[in-house]
Amino acid sequence: MFSNETVMGRSLGTRLILSLSILSRFRLFLESIQKLLGLVALS
Repeated sequence: MFSNETVMGRSLGTRLILSLSILSRFRLFLESIQKLLGLVALS
């Protein structure tokens, strides 16, 4: 039972880290799109 709980905690931790990394990449992607749109609007 104890080992099962630790496995659950590890999977939750890895899921959290994965979601955070995906969110950071998505944020960078959105920022680059905003920069591109700004350049297009300026020109």
